[in-house]
Amino acid sequence: MSSTVDRFFLYTEYDNSFSYKTTPSNRWDLIDSLYTHQGQAVVEGERKGYVPDIIFSGRKIGVSYNDSLSFDPATKYNTYLDVIVSEALRDEVSVRVGQPLQLKIRIRNPKTGRTSSEDYISKARAMVNKVPGFLYSSYRFAASGSTVLLNVDQFFNATIAAAQKIGYENMDELKERTYERVYVRLTAKGFARKPDIMNEMKSRVDPDFSGILDIESAVASTTTASTVILAFYNVVAVIAVVLCFFTLTLSFEANVRENSWEFGVIRAVGLSVSALIRSYIYEALCLVASSLICGFVIGVTIALTLTAQFNLFLEMPFQFDFPYILFFSLIVMALVVAIFGSWIPARILRKKEIAIVLRGL
Repeated sequence: MSSTVDRFFLYTEYDNSFSYKTTPSNRWDLIDSLYTHQGQAVVEGERKGYVPDIIFSGRKIGVSYNDSLSFDPATKYNTYLDVIVSEALRDEVSVRVGQPLQLKIRIRNPKTGRTSSEDYISKARAMVNKVPGFLYSSYRFAASGSTVLLNVDQFFNATIAAAQKIGYENMDELKERTYERVYVRLTAKGFARKPDIMNEMKSRVDPDFSGILDIESAVASTTTASTVILAFYNVVAVIAVVLCFFTLTLSFEANVRENSWEFGVIRAVGLSVSALIRSYIYEALCLVASSLICGFVIGVTIALTLTAQFNLFLEMPFQFDFPYILFFSLIVMALVVAIFGSWIPARILRKKEIAIVLRGL
């Protein structure tokens, strides 16, 4: 978790009997706990004479009734495996933190075809629905074949024990640990030499079967693209506001001409020119303010709905990023347009006499 984007490590339940380290994003480092708290977990039924209940879930778990009766808690619970399992298993096979689990490791000798398996008691340190770099899901259909994370040392020891049981000859090959993927976080000094380090790593791997991905560069490219898109939106917003300014000016100018007699009567009863112009400006401000409020509510509601629907499938953490610069710049420009777009046509009335206005001239 110290080498990944840990804010995407989402858990639904964890064993709260331990004190966990925190990551830079203030999340519990549950992966580190598999090593620092190895073999220290306690689950339900961990007592002398405990016999696991027979499970009638419709899914074969690999043990018979006699196996359950001959269960030795003193041996099994002390040689257990700490694991992190998917949230999808909770409803599918009734799994939860604090409950003893069965983990079966199968191995096959490629030369003789002989197979064997080892059963282990395992204890769930946490149940997660999202882990960076691994395929996890909280939906039940993803339970079959879901990923299980466990201590590397425990995994290799269990694998070697199963290999010895089937008489695997090349044991030295198993002891040379190989990994599917490696996550690397560079220090400040190493970050300055990142191109050299990546080139050195590329020279040591087979490009046909492996690759090196720079996550920070990918995130930086995405951030740059997002910034460019927001800048484009601001340019479009300025153009739209300029067009709205001319539209508003023409609209109010036509309104002044069509209602000149009414405005003449209003002035005749004592309303000053300044008050009449202010009424134009207030009308424009009311129209713009109501449009801003309605547009804001409708836009945010649609954005939240679509994002929630999108996250429903990807199970990504919800994050509300509001475009403050674009929003407030549009408000300022809209208010300026409303004031000047109504003041410019209304000032024509200032130069006309009441009699001339009443005559429609």
